[in-house]
Amino acid sequence: MMEYTSHFSSKIQRLISFGLLLVAAFTTLTVAAPVDTSVHDTSALYRRVRQCPSIETIQQHIRPNVSPAHTVFYTKSATHSDARSFAGNLQPQASFFGSVTTWETILDWIAECEPGPEQDRVIPRISIALAREAKGIAYLITSGPIRGDSIWMHYEFPALQRNAKITSVTQYDLNTGMYTVIWNAGSTPTLQEDDNV
Repeated sequence: MMEYTSHFSSKIQRLISFGLLLVAAFTTLTVAAPVDTSVHDTSALYRRVRQCPSIETIQQHIRPNVSPAHTVFYTKSATHSDARSFAGNLQPQASFFGSVTTWETILDWIAECEPGPEQDRVIPRISIALAREAKGIAYLITSGPIRGDSIWMHYEFPALQRNAKITSVTQYDLNTGMYTVIWNAGSTPTLQEDDNV
């Protein structure tokens, strides 16, 4: 019996020693060998978690805030304030870029994108989403000539021309106070739509 107890005791001591050896080894490795994080690329994982919002995602977000009758767009040299003032004078009050979402949300969307060109796509995507969700009369506020490379010409106007909920697109010139209908529902689109942003 003594021999059996001694043999059993010896096995327990070896197991305890082995366990302590493992604990000591792993503790030493984690303290003595810090991981060099500069060689580990976690950007792919980060990209999977944080995605730049699509046009469709933005449309879903802004849809509840779009006016049923009017939407106001603007192009340089007209300003955001000009669009807000014009939209506020329409009955019912019109939607415009700053009324369908908050600046905090826009900054959050930009932060969700990869830095650089990906972030530059957020504003055009919001512009396309607003043009696709607009209803009734779309107004363009201008102050001077419209640049061919503007967001209006490249994204908003082509999307409005394909939006079945738009009855007309009317330009309002701040300098002259003149209204000019520049497109009517049923007319053939004059610009190619570019939603590859």
